[in-house]
Amino acid sequence: MYATLFLMRLCLCLAAEDQLFLFLASASGSAIRPPDIERLHKNEAAAPPARPENMNKDNRADNPKAWIRRGITLLREGRAEEALSSFRQAILLKKTDPEAWNYKGEALLKLMRKTEALEAFNKALELRPLLTRAVHNKGAVLLNLGRLKEALAVYELLIRRNPSDAKAWKEKAEVLFRLGRYFEALDAVMQALDIRPGFPDAEKLKDKLEEKIKRLRFNL
Repeated sequence: MYATLFLMRLCLCLAAEDQLFLFLASASGSAIRPPDIERLHKNEAAAPPARPENMNKDNRADNPKAWIRRGITLLREGRAEEALSSFRQAILLKKTDPEAWNYKGEALLKLMRKTEALEAFNKALELRPLLTRAVHNKGAVLLNLGRLKEALAVYELLIRRNPSDAKAWKEKAEVLFRLGRYFEALDAVMQALDIRPGFPDAEKLKDKLEEKIKRLRFNL
């Protein structure tokens, strides 16, 4: 019983000390207050959102180069229709980008829309006449369309610009082969192989030409 009374008095003393501490703290103006949760939430809400300028500029949706990169990836994956949409978006953002027009043409060519592809390559070359990839592509689509003399002129232009362009020599040989000018075609393909020994496509065309010439001589 005495122990119980002792504990009760001790608790009363501690409670009185706590009350005294809070009273003194209030009087001195240093009372501890809980954080203003509502005010904190208001401050958080008022914080400005991230601005586009702080984002990675290379990947922004208003960057035509980002759309071109996306389109190239899709084209490599064989998703030509989606790639075409990406290149169109790049052109919407920057109509004077020759690379966007060139890659649009490549996507159209993959989709076998050859006339539209040629228009895109011509637009790319209008914007940048020395864009070699677009010149090669124009020659390829003309070859596909059977416009052989125009294709030949394109490859001759490429060779004049760069006599070491093995691909241009090989494609010129292909055009000459289709035109029935076999000996000239063989000379052109040998030029390609001199520049790039072991060039697989040129090797195949060389074998085809040699076989064709052999038959012609046999029939004489």
